[in-house]
Amino acid sequence: MFLCTRRQKMRVLIVEDEALIASYLEALVVSFGYEVCALAASAPEAVENAAIHMPDVALMDIRLARGTSGIEAPPAKFMRAKACAVSF
Repeated sequence: MFLCTRRQKMRVLIVEDEALIASYLEALVVSFGYEVCALAASAPEAVENAAIHMPDVALMDIRLARGTSGIEAPPAKFMRAKACAVSF
């Protein structure tokens, strides 16, 4: 039997509340050959998207929409618990 395995692209969650910066980061990540699995603008959106998409890496802004924080908020804790690398 012949088995063909294909390496999956690294899945990246971008958490950024400024649309222009989020779009730029998305284009940059894709140009490096990675997959952007979701974009989020606030801490609750980040947690929801992380649970759904299970990213390998999260690029997270420190100050997010609706007065939430990327460092102190549940997204960073949630993603670390799921073995997802988080970069601020």
